[in-house]
Amino acid sequence: MELIATHLNADFDSLASMVAASKLYPRARLIFPGAVAENLRHYLSLHPEIKHIKPRQLKVGQLKRLILVDVNPASRLGALSPLLENPQLILHVYDHHPNRNGKPRPQLKIIRKRGANTTIMTELLRRRKIPISPREATLFALGIYEDTGFLTFKSTTKEDFRAAAYLLQQGADLSLIPRFIKRELSGEQVALLNDLLQNSRTLLIHGIQVTITSASSEKYIGDVAVLAHKLRDIENSDVLFVLARMQGRVHLIARSRLTAVDVGELLRSFGGGGHASAASATVRDMTLIQLEQKLLQLLEEQLPARKLAAQVMTSPVKTIAGNASLQAAREVFLRNNINNLPVTSSRGSLLGIINRQTVEQALRHGLHNCTVAELMLSEVETVSPGDDLDTIKQRMMLRHQHFLPVVENDKRLAGIITRTDLLRILHEDLAPSSAGTRRLSPPHKKNLRSLLEERLPRPILQTLRLAGKIADELGFGVYVVGGLVRDILLRVDNLDVDLVVEKDGILFARKLALAVGGHCRAHEKFATAVVIFPSGFKLDVATARTEYYRHPAALPIVEQSSIKQALYRRDFTINALAIQINSGEFGKLIDFFGGQQDLKNGVIRVLHSLSLVEDPSRVFRAVRFEQRFGFHIGKHTFSLIKNALKKDLCAYLDGKRLLNELRLIFQESEPYKAIQRLNELKLLSCLHPALRLDREQLQLFARIKTVLDWYNLLFLTEKPERWFLFLAGLAGYLSPPQAAELCRRLELGEKHSQALLRACREIPRLLGQLQGQKPQPPSRIYALLKPVPLETMLLAMAKSGSLPVKQRISFYLTKLQHEKIFVSGHELKELGLAPGPVFGRIKRELLYGHLDGKLKTKADELAWVKQHFFPPQPLPEQNE
Repeated sequence: MELIATHLNADFDSLASMVAASKLYPRARLIFPGAVAENLRHYLSLHPEIKHIKPRQLKVGQLKRLILVDVNPASRLGALSPLLENPQLILHVYDHHPNRNGKPRPQLKIIRKRGANTTIMTELLRRRKIPISPREATLFALGIYEDTGFLTFKSTTKEDFRAAAYLLQQGADLSLIPRFIKRELSGEQVALLNDLLQNSRTLLIHGIQVTITSASSEKYIGDVAVLAHKLRDIENSDVLFVLARMQGRVHLIARSRLTAVDVGELLRSFGGGGHASAASATVRDMTLIQLEQKLLQLLEEQLPARKLAAQVMTSPVKTIAGNASLQAAREVFLRNNINNLPVTSSRGSLLGIINRQTVEQALRHGLHNCTVAELMLSEVETVSPGDDLDTIKQRMMLRHQHFLPVVENDKRLAGIITRTDLLRILHEDLAPSSAGTRRLSPPHKKNLRSLLEERLPRPILQTLRLAGKIADELGFGVYVVGGLVRDILLRVDNLDVDLVVEKDGILFARKLALAVGGHCRAHEKFATAVVIFPSGFKLDVATARTEYYRHPAALPIVEQSSIKQALYRRDFTINALAIQINSGEFGKLIDFFGGQQDLKNGVIRVLHSLSLVEDPSRVFRAVRFEQRFGFHIGKHTFSLIKNALKKDLCAYLDGKRLLNELRLIFQESEPYKAIQRLNELKLLSCLHPALRLDREQLQLFARIKTVLDWYNLLFLTEKPERWFLFLAGLAGYLSPPQAAELCRRLELGEKHSQALLRACREIPRLLGQLQGQKPQPPSRIYALLKPVPLETMLLAMAKSGSLPVKQRISFYLTKLQHEKIFVSGHELKELGLAPGPVFGRIKRELLYGHLDGKLKTKADELAWVKQHFFPPQPLPEQNE
């Protein structure tokens, strides 16, 4: 027997999640652990097809699997809680509440941050292509709209919007939603709301305004949560607690608009739970007065004291003008022994931030003529004097700034808050209070364990866990880094695993190779290694290191370092994410530079102002990622790209690095988008001044992709070099000398250089020979195309607007090139022919005859050979 259950006082999010779960578990039955909300009872009465059993009908001994939806912690299961004590029970959990470890541990756990649990279930149904009827879509929409306040609550996520849009496509009737979750209050609810308003009082606890109200009723009145929302809007409360005593128990509803006040955590003390912004609990063994007193005590102990930016900032501030030279900035740094400077205009308005490292490296690269404004960080997070600690922390972490400028309304700089200031404030808040308790718990670190389990195949997941154990034994830190982390967060498939190890990556790689029965290929110079598994799977390992560059575009000098420094050397914030896989920290997200926020906002951003000076090839990479993900290049990064082009830094790049970036671009699913963007940024001229991109060439790139897609569907053994095909298409309009110059610039190598020049030279001739409506014998088509490389043929197909040309090339690729003659060389020798050039001529003539349908059998071929190479001898003269 299988059951699907949810929490006490189930609402529409609970019911919708249960019905969705029943589509994933068709044999499971629905069960409510207790009473349901009044509007839900009304809905169920109108939909008798939604069958459910009552706890008293449950036969515990027959229960094999329990599926819990929207119920974390499990203590909210009421009468069903004892079921969890069965060690044989298979437990599956789907929830959108914070992931808190408890017992028993489920065999399957999918917990995602969503405004509504129904969103998670809808995502699963959509991914598995399980159909949803219009009636179900309407119910699921009810669940999402109710739990997100019609998609307006702070806990609402973009995934909730997407799920609602998908349900609308499936036929959800939005006109029915207000009927159940936006109806008029009953007379009893109005009376209770009036009592709550009359009893409302606002307290100032550690500088935070907290509204508490209470009321009593001898009979049960449903939808107290609805009244709480109305109260919050009426009172405009940042933090609200509603205590409603009904039928011998107190219903506690909490709402918070402040991230500093986690009401879900607070209400755990009362056996409840929920989100940081919305939570509830039902308390049976306390009076209203007792409950309120305990609540106030917890608030005094756990709420942080609210501090404002004006109270903690440093003022006055040392600044530098935007038009100052880098040498002047260096002198300010040296004279004042500081590492960061706000950059201001002549009127004192904040323009940006410049740091000491940027200035020193820029001067070392010879950029003496640059001004501070050219290299400063212009995208700067700021706060106003009246902003609180919560805002300060969020803004400082958003851009990973070393300090946060405090600006007035007119943009004038009022002061700064450094990271040291912030740490000092946090330390004060974490210090023991007079009661000996900690006021504020350490912030929760994001853990992607569940996401790793969801996105990665089981063998790779097991490998990562093994790697974590080996690192533990060695005392090393080990992290998954780069594109895999980015793509896991984006829900994009990627199985390219790169590990970074703090201390000795090569030693770690050798231990891992030994453990999996594979072998290790080490590169001592770069402190990297590749672990090759028996299955052929490869895993790259690098020692955590930092890099510096002796001059622009030079190869980096590598030194061992920490994971933070290793990530700091990466190209963009979205690629500077890591996941720790040591056993005790498995799944912990490492984000020093705001990469997760940039993923959310769709921004490509470099980590420091000299990133493109040190490695100009990152310009090409920025375009590639921008077009792949549909992101946009950040304002500051775009400014740095323009400066790099103005200073012609790409000219310093060697051809192999340029070619590598082009190859990666051409491997993208739609490379012409990136090429078009490169053209807009005038980056094609870095390859060759004569390169251009017009409408005709863009159409050619689209046709090349179409031809490649067609060819891949043939499943032939020979595979074309995709990147070369696009490169040849890009160079197709160059003159022969210009094409040769391009080959030299890209250090293309003899083989590919000759192939590209040959393609540019021969395609026009080939197209001319294949033209015409008049049928051509198969042997002629074969003779024309046999010596032509595959890439040249496919490029010719893409370039040609002639249907006969495309048909003839297609005919060759799909049929002619695979045809064989029947007669073998051994049989020719048996006929008395001596091996030599004549064999080649015979086989060629036989093949042409075979292709043209003149020689259909082996007998035909042997007869032809005898006729042409063994002519009949004249009859001997007879004696009379």
